Amino acid sequence: FPVTIFKKMLKTIKELVVLGSSNEVISEILGISESTLYEWIKKYDEVRKILSSENELYDSKVVQS
Repeated sequence: FPVTIFKKMLKTIKELVVLGSSNEVISEILGISESTLYEWIKKYDEVRKILSSENELYDSKVVQS
């Protein structure tokens, strides 16, 4: 990917994570399949870190409720 496109995609993923979007929703909005998103998680540390923070946010919300 060109760097500018990749940065925009990372920003979009971060925003969607903050909103509590699932991987399914994130992949739909990015216009990719869920399997592609999982490949990106394996390939790109930045994507993995963002989406692992999603799980931490979700876990903390569950514990609080």
